[in-house]
Amino acid sequence: MFINYKVMDYKKEMIGITGVGVKILNIEDMLGSFKNKYKYDVYFVGQNGEITLFSKELNKRGNIAKIEGLKEIKGAIFKGGQTQFEYKDKDNEYLLNTKYIEKLKLYLFVEINKKEYIGEPKKTFYANLAISLLVTILVSSIR
Repeated sequence: MFINYKVMDYKKEMIGITGVGVKILNIEDMLGSFKNKYKYDVYFVGQNGEITLFSKELNKRGNIAKIEGLKEIKGAIFKGGQTQFEYKDKDNEYLLNTKYIEKLKLYLFVEINKKEYIGEPKKTFYANLAISLLVTILVSSIR
């Protein structure tokens, strides 16, 4: 993927062009790291609704017009006013933030599956509760 950028001087006159090239595999790995570290799915969607850049772990493919939940909010996403959404598919609920990136001509989607995101703190809470109950029982049995 190549991104070119015009370099302007103080008078807003172009003095040159610079660019950077990034391997798509590196981008896919970086997007996958968001899922591993933070439980976020991060992906890019074109103006036609086609998912173009995504991690290998993302379970969504193709056009968002064909994805349950996303197809209902597609129009609102591409109008550009609202950037935060909640939607459901048959199994899960999601929180979605979107932002249009002018330089890439792509929409950035950052999505959280509520069950996955809340699941870890629940496990930690129940583990802490069990440990504290065990400690309470042990302390109260000592006389």
